[in-house]
Amino acid sequence: MNGHLMDSVSWQILGLLQQNARISFSEIGRRVGLTPTAVAERMRRLEDARIIRGYRLEIGADQVGYAMTVFIRVAVRPGASAQLARLAGATPEVLECYRITGDDSYLLKAIVTSVQHLEQLLLRIRPLGQPATSVVLSCVQSHPVVQPAAADLGQNGNGRAPTRPEELGVRTA
Repeated sequence: MNGHLMDSVSWQILGLLQQNARISFSEIGRRVGLTPTAVAERMRRLEDARIIRGYRLEIGADQVGYAMTVFIRVAVRPGASAQLARLAGATPEVLECYRITGDDSYLLKAIVTSVQHLEQLLLRIRPLGQPATSVVLSCVQSHPVVQPAAADLGQNGNGRAPTRPEELGVRTA
């Protein structure tokens, strides 16, 4: 599909952008050995291919009043899937909504300000299915970074796929 775009230089560029989406073309070029113009053109092709899908700001939800992150699994009632999808899309507290396999039909990731706020959200979901909620106690990993699969790069000698910039061939200084 987009394999021809995804060489080691493209992966290096993506790694740098995932670390800092505000990095300049000239700095990327310096680190991967391309001119700023070549970096801009490669990034345009990655955007056109929908490999790069946007540049986003990360907000500390806890710093703006959302005290809790929750995952809500929903076993949707027959015929209510479209309604649940619409509800999730229209509810600002629902950050992500996935259709899943297993006993439940959907998995929602939401942020709420309090237990009472969570209860209000669940009351809106209940007519559409049976929710089961898990409250996040702490976050172990919150910065997802897409990297080449180990099968694509080979192992780096220590039993795991390369992850650090120097293992991927990115110059950091």
